[in-house]
Amino acid sequence: MAMHPCGVILTNASLLDWLPVQPTPGGNYPMVHMAKEGVEDLGLIKLDVLGVRMQSAMAHAVKEIEHATGRHINLDNPNEVPLDDYFAFKIIQDARTIGLFQLDSVSTPAVLPSAC
Repeated sequence: MAMHPCGVILTNASLLDWLPVQPTPGGNYPMVHMAKEGVEDLGLIKLDVLGVRMQSAMAHAVKEIEHATGRHINLDNPNEVPLDDYFAFKIIQDARTIGLFQLDSVSTPAVLPSAC
């Protein structure tokens, strides 16, 4: 079991009328005890409200690249940001992920298993 820190379910009735719930660890509000796909299958609206600090860092990097080179990079275009970048995967394999979007962690291990 895991709690999504920013998942919100919208309903016009109590969640107790729709889904199994349990208290959050702090007991402040109900936590749905159901997979996200099941929630959507019931026709409920599920939102992921995220505030990722790396989004600002990426926007800043794009501006700096454009300022330095005159080239604008569209992060949503896979032709401009390849999804199979050798150097990006090498950084992950070497566990050098501090500051790396969605992989950033202060507890990143020093060595990853060779299967990674």
